[in-house]
Amino acid sequence: GPPELTSELNGTRTGQNVHFGKRYVPGQQTHDIVISYEGLVDADFTQITGEWIFVGHFHPKGRFVMSRSSDAHEERARERAAAESV
Repeated sequence: GPPELTSELNGTRTGQNVHFGKRYVPGQQTHDIVISYEGLVDADFTQITGEWIFVGHFHPKGRFVMSRSSDAHEERARERAAAESV
C-alpha cells in the first residue's frame, strides 16, 4: 500500500468553529504546501465538516468530513475521567 505520511497540525477551535493548517513533514516525497481547513464540529465533538484549500500559488479546494471512531471517542472519555480523578 501507499507509505504512511507524517504531518504537522496547528489550529484553533472557538465554539463549534474549527480552523487548522496541515503541512507534511519534509523528506517524505510530498509537497511543502500548507493545506488550510475550516469547518464546524458537531455537538458531540465526533465529526467535523467543512472546506479545505491549498495555500500558495495555486488554490485547489474541496470539502471534507472527519469522523472520530467510536473507539477513539471512548478512549478520550476514559482519558478525561482519569484526568479528573487526579
